Amino acid sequence: MANTITPRQIITRAVAKSVKSTVLNQTTEGLDRVKQIVRTMFVIAARVNPEFFVGSATVAHDAGIGGWAVPDSAEAVFFVGTTRTGECAILTFADRTMEAGVKASVYRFGQKFNTPGGTLDPNAADSAVMYYSRRPTDPVGLDNAIDGDFPVNHNQLLIDEMAVYLAIKDGRPDDIELFKQDRDNSLKLFVAHMEHATLGVRMRYRGQRDLHTNSIIALSSLLAGGTSVPLPG
Repeated sequence: MANTITPRQIITRAVAKSVKSTVLNQTTEGLDRVKQIVRTMFVIAARVNPEFFVGSATVAHDAGIGGWAVPDSAEAVFFVGTTRTGECAILTFADRTMEAGVKASVYRFGQKFNTPGGTLDPNAADSAVMYYSRRPTDPVGLDNAIDGDFPVNHNQLLIDEMAVYLAIKDGRPDDIELFKQDRDNSLKLFVAHMEHATLGVRMRYRGQRDLHTNSIIALSSLLAGGTSVPLPG
């Protein structure tokens, strides 16, 4: 079921959690904060379950940039391939020839993927098919629904996160701690859902997910006031 909750509804319900809440400018600060909160949840999902909020695009080779541009809606690309070559190994610039003569490959470089130029690799005539953990579609205004793919039964997480933000903004220490507990409980349910959203998956290899990220930014730091809930990276 598509999610139809709006930023105004999220803000109104967050404000209602405390009689001490002050009114913020909903059309500017409030709307921007809701967009950021939803984006945060999509970022968390990208590391916990990259295939949950999934997007795809077929991208033509761009001679101007010398490669295939990563779509603006992509948060984390996990598959690149072409019709001619099939799935491509995704390599780093420093090790871009490691699959030479073995498997079709591309390497990441800036905001695009390039070809190492081997006989098996894609060339400028190929279009690249990319699958990725996507970014949310932002609501245009306060009364437009958030991204419809966000699970309806986790809307409380968005409300609780907004409530924590408002409590910090107003300087309400008692509310901050109370609302963080509410938010963390909602966050645990969301992350648990990401972890077990699809069961019974058949794999030819051991069920291990390797996410090659620098993990400089802790996901817990993206939430208002931080969180003690264990999160990857």
